[in-house]
Order: sequence, then C-alpha cells, then structure tokens
Amino acid sequence: MKTTLLACETLRNEIEAVIEKKHLKLDLCWIESGLHNTPKKLHARLQEELDSISGCDRLLLGFGRCGNSVLGLRTGDYETIFPRIEDCISLFFGSDEARSTYGREHAAIYMTEGWLRGESNLFAEYDHML
Repeated sequence: MKTTLLACETLRNEIEAVIEKKHLKLDLCWIESGLHNTPKKLHARLQEELDSISGCDRLLLGFGRCGNSVLGLRTGDYETIFPRIEDCISLFFGSDEARSTYGREHAAIYMTEGWLRGESNLFAEYDHML
C-alpha cells in the first residue's frame, strides 16, 4: 500500500524523526508554513497539492483544522486520514483536550524549530505587532 504524507513544513523535524525511528516508507509533500494565518490561502494551497497527488492508496494529512482551512477539501480516490485537532500545537500534545488542560495549569508559549524557521515566526509576529 502506497502512503503519501502531506504536512506543514512546521512539523518537518518531528515527522522526519518519527519516520526515521519507525523506518516508515512514505512519499512526503510539504506545505510552506505561515499559511495558518490566512486560512483561505491555506485551503487553496492544500487543494492545489491534493489535486496533484496520484498513485497513492492512503493520504495522511499532517494538519489540524487550522481556521477551518480543511473544510470542503476534495480528495482523490484514496483513503484520507487526518487528525481531529484544532492546530499543530494540539497535535504535539496529542489532543485538543490535553493542550487545553496543560494551558489551564501553565502559562506557556509554544515554539518548535520548524515554526521559528517559517516566515510567520515569533520574531516576525513581534515585528508585525510593533
């Protein structure tokens, strides 16, 4: 069974570490980070990539709902699997509930190397706010 993973570049380090550790064989497609701030653009970019995928049996979508950007996406004739989570922070926590529980008990800001590499990183957000 041929499996393709379509995921956000923000998650690349963590996903590649799991792929290496588990010796998985996947075709990988990465979507540039930062589009979560503009859900319509993210939706259009996801659809563009989905339209280009062929020859796979299963698609793993490495995205959360991200501002409802996944609503209405059209997929091909393959099984599509995606997590029922709000965004990638919840994906790192394992669920929206785990993230919410942690957030009630701790003040935190969430950063990953992949997010800091993206164009909408913490430093860019700070400059934008200024």
